[in-house]
Amino acid sequence: MQAISILIPSYNGRALLEANLPFLVSECGRYPGETEIIVVEDGGNDGTPEFLAAAWPKISLVKKIGNDGFARSVNLGMMHCRHPLVFLVNNDVELVPGALGLLAGCFDRDDVFAVQAKMITVPEDEELDYLSVTFTKFGFFVYRREKSAKPLDSPVEADFFSGGAALLSRKKFLELGLFDERFSPVYFEDLDLSLRAKWNGWKILYHPAAKVYHRHLGSTVRAKYSRFRWKLIHKRNYFLFLFKHAARLGIVPACFFTIPLYIIYKALTGDVFFVPGFLAAVWSTIRMTRKKS
Repeated sequence: MQAISILIPSYNGRALLEANLPFLVSECGRYPGETEIIVVEDGGNDGTPEFLAAAWPKISLVKKIGNDGFARSVNLGMMHCRHPLVFLVNNDVELVPGALGLLAGCFDRDDVFAVQAKMITVPEDEELDYLSVTFTKFGFFVYRREKSAKPLDSPVEADFFSGGAALLSRKKFLELGLFDERFSPVYFEDLDLSLRAKWNGWKILYHPAAKVYHRHLGSTVRAKYSRFRWKLIHKRNYFLFLFKHAARLGIVPACFFTIPLYIIYKALTGDVFFVPGFLAAVWSTIRMTRKKS
């Protein structure tokens, strides 16, 4: 089995690490190949470095001075990974025994870029499988997870992976140029990378038997940002994603008509995130253009 680096971006996540690292360390002990665990501490102040040094001295720590989000933390951590496969996992995720081996088994194919674990958030998820799907409609890019018509028992192809629990090819990640940091602090960096990987001819798979429990209540995003702020960031990054890929997605003619109409509709119906998100994306794009020039 190929060696695996486990990469955990974390911001003030000591309590979550304390709860979930034992499952991860045990899983590393079961895995037949070599492993390492790397925690990227994203400028927090909750004593995570001291906790790791005392409780888990074999875990590598990359400590950042400032806090600038998921994409930059992962990009930095990827430079410290020594192994060909990288398991990218949130600090609020608990691994089910055997998950690493199942995910790694999919990389006997050279065209695989990422394998998504089955993320269980509520008890009902145990018996269900959700496949990531993307398509374009009326000048918009649509992404969602659709419930499979029947339970799955083997890996299947998916349209995108989630950065919360997925095994990646480090070599391919680097070839794609890492996560796009314009999506900092969070959201759409994994969807953007998935799209670029598929355009490069690589596959993204979903493995229904490689299970993890995702504790959303402990999410760094929800703990750090107000509901308004993280909703606004999500909407802004959706439009940044749309601006970046509209031409290649073939939606440029349509979106010139539908987006203004939709902005008017959302404003009239009281959506407090759509219009500010769009304006924030426009402003971010203008700023980036000025920097390049």
